[in-house]
Amino acid sequence: MKIRSKIRILTSIPLVLFLGVFLVLYWTAQEVIKTRELERFSDNIVRAVFDLNLTADQYFSDKEERPRVQFQVIHDSMKRRISEAQREVGEERSILKRIGENHDIIGSLFPLLVSLEKEIETGKASAVSMAQHDRIRSQLLARLRDAVSSAVELSSIYEKRTNKVQTRIIYFIVFSLSFFGLAMVLFLYWTGKSISGPIQELQEGTKAISNGNLNHRIPVRGHDEIGQLSRAFNEMSEKLGLTLRNLEDEITERKLAEKKIKKANDDLEMRVQERTSELSEVAEKLRIENTQRRSLEETLRESESQVRFFASQYLKAQEEERRRIAGELHDSIAASLSGLKYRIEKIAEEMKQGVGDPDSLQDIAPKIMEINSEVRRIMADLRPAILDDLGIVPAMNWFCREYQKTYSHISLENQIGIAEEEVPESLKTPIFRISQEAMNNIAKYSKASLVNLSLLKEDDKINLTIQDNGQGFDLKTVRKGMGLSTMRERAQLSGGSFGLESAVGQGTVVRAVWNI
Repeated sequence: MKIRSKIRILTSIPLVLFLGVFLVLYWTAQEVIKTRELERFSDNIVRAVFDLNLTADQYFSDKEERPRVQFQVIHDSMKRRISEAQREVGEERSILKRIGENHDIIGSLFPLLVSLEKEIETGKASAVSMAQHDRIRSQLLARLRDAVSSAVELSSIYEKRTNKVQTRIIYFIVFSLSFFGLAMVLFLYWTGKSISGPIQELQEGTKAISNGNLNHRIPVRGHDEIGQLSRAFNEMSEKLGLTLRNLEDEITERKLAEKKIKKANDDLEMRVQERTSELSEVAEKLRIENTQRRSLEETLRESESQVRFFASQYLKAQEEERRRIAGELHDSIAASLSGLKYRIEKIAEEMKQGVGDPDSLQDIAPKIMEINSEVRRIMADLRPAILDDLGIVPAMNWFCREYQKTYSHISLENQIGIAEEEVPESLKTPIFRISQEAMNNIAKYSKASLVNLSLLKEDDKINLTIQDNGQGFDLKTVRKGMGLSTMRERAQLSGGSFGLESAVGQGTVVRAVWNI
């Protein structure tokens, strides 16, 4: 056998060992996963049975609806798990069957017990119902205890099986590794013995020839690579004498060749220096490009952070708006409807008794008109129809009129210096919402008596300015509520810029600018 074949076999042994270990580990992992799944299943069954028992006890003690609903949910979930397990498990089928039977009986007893509990609470239960209640409750508790015992027994069986599988896996791994290790040691011993002897003879022949004994011959013991090397070595020894005689002539030729090589080396070194300089320039350009790329990446990360911040603020503003609408509905619509309901019930009761006057129903119509007006006001605050039907300019004029009616103590001066077609559709809603939020803030916090609102087109820009003569505030110390952040986000997300100027006692100026 040639050395190359021996080496191939030697190199293939680790691959075979690795494959064997891999198969062993794969089989081990499959067994462990299977046993873990069984353990997890048994743990889920035990946990579900205990939860079922705990929920039943909680219902008997509290008499609340939530434990009863939880009991039914746990019961249905456990029923699905037991039905799936009975299709897969073999020797534990009897225990699962017993758990399933107890589970079905528990599911049928619990609704009966709930109905009897309700009869007892309402005082309609008879002595027979009371006795039946105690008997069913005893049966239910007995079935729950039996289910708990069966679940614990099932968990114990799965635990014993897991320990048995783990022990078998350990024995199998130890045996496999010992077998593969012994096989590799034996092969390495045989390979070393068949190769080291001829190599030692070859090494001794090399030392003899290096000491000047050109007549020394190495014995050829085979047809493998070492035998071929020995024959080649003997032929080399024979030719070495002839080579020594021609050595002087070759030295002379070598010196000439060295001169040519030195010249070529000098030329090559010069070219290398030139190429090195070019590479340095390229490296500098790459460094600059890398710096620019990192700067762009940092800008992109900042943009992503701002987008996430704006999205978060938008969700907060949306939730705050929902809370405000709910409050308005509760304070106005719900209260008015409750009073109207009480009035109608009172009139109906009086008419049943024959003392009521049908004309008294006419008093309800104005109240219904008030509720209708309040609903229309809330609808207008959410999304005025005039903005979609007529556009931003009529919507802004309408809003100013309604604002003046609502807050008659504030003088409002508005200047709309832009045509409807000059405002892009994408900017109409942001302009209206920013104006609405700013004006509402003025009414709530500024204590102003005069407000100037202007919407103008200047060059290629749309300028929205809202200024009041109120008490103002310190921009550094003011609490940044959702009003200010919402206006800023609306302006920036629609492609514009937002500015705020204020000082204590000097009023406030809100500006939003969009390029068109």
